Amino acid sequence: MQDKKPISLLHISLYGLLLVAAILIALGVKSLLSARAQGPTEKLPTSAVASLSADKVLYKANEPITLHVTITNGNYFPLKVLKWFTPVEGVGGPLFTVTRDGEPVTYIGPMIKRLATTDKDYITLAAGESTSSDVILSDYYDLSVSGNYEVMYDVSSIQLYAEENTTQTNRTEPPDQYNANLAQTISVGRPYRLQRVGGQPFQ
Repeated sequence: MQDKKPISLLHISLYGLLLVAAILIALGVKSLLSARAQGPTEKLPTSAVASLSADKVLYKANEPITLHVTITNGNYFPLKVLKWFTPVEGVGGPLFTVTRDGEPVTYIGPMIKRLATTDKDYITLAAGESTSSDVILSDYYDLSVSGNYEVMYDVSSIQLYAEENTTQTNRTEPPDQYNANLAQTISVGRPYRLQRVGGQPFQ
């Protein structure tokens, strides 16, 4: 009859550690699989991106200055944007911040009063889709004075995006669930710079 070899405390400790490690790994894999099955639930950014361009940067006196405005949905889900804050159907308010040699330029265009928003007031941009519009900037801002101008797309509203855009998994949450009632904006890249020559001198 063979004598049984005693199991040392060291062996028991190693067995215990291996058992704990196996349990933790199993729980981690289970959690990962569960998370993948449910899909992502984190809040997602909903900002569209605006870019400005023009056919040239140097304009003579009284020459119309036309900007090409492109608004892009860079998300991987559709985005509904309030048309009032885009030039899609014309300009009904100050969509841009314009400066001349660092000084603000006055908006001289129409100020359209709006009723409560409806679904028809929004434009839907598919994932990666863009919409482009031309704006004769000199019709809406006083660009008659010679100088160096800088133009930035500048809009902000808590109604800018439709409520259903606030999350990926639940598109019906109210806007304050996304950004705590802060005004939503359209992201902008670099400001567009142009120059007016031969215009009126600055008074």
